[in-house]
Amino acid sequence: MPPAWFSKYLNYQPNVGCFELEDTSISYRHWPNKEKPGLLFVHGHAAHARWWDFIAPAFKDSHNVAAIDLSGSGDSAHRRTYSTALFAREIIGCIDASEMKSTTVVGHSFGGTITRTAAYMYPEKIRAIVLADS
Repeated sequence: MPPAWFSKYLNYQPNVGCFELEDTSISYRHWPNKEKPGLLFVHGHAAHARWWDFIAPAFKDSHNVAAIDLSGSGDSAHRRTYSTALFAREIIGCIDASEMKSTTVVGHSFGGTITRTAAYMYPEKIRAIVLADS
């Protein structure tokens, strides 16, 4: 049997949203609490936003929480070409679509690389970053 906390968080179903960025549909999962600071989770290589379903809801009372499917992953559309700067713009697009403020971005592995780039390119949008195994 999984731990009780794990099952509890998996039972919180997020809103699923998408936004268009440079002719590509980008999907994200959202546990909204728009009066609170933003907390965005970014997956690693060959992963997707659902990888955060077991932990993201733990923050839903204290944060406006979302998890993005970067283009080419999960439910987001694929592109002909990709770049770090483009992925960074997707992170900012998700922050805007989720109406986040004072946002912390958590990036795992490859997502950490993209998170660092987004924070460098858009310091006015990202308050803090957390890098996990990057």
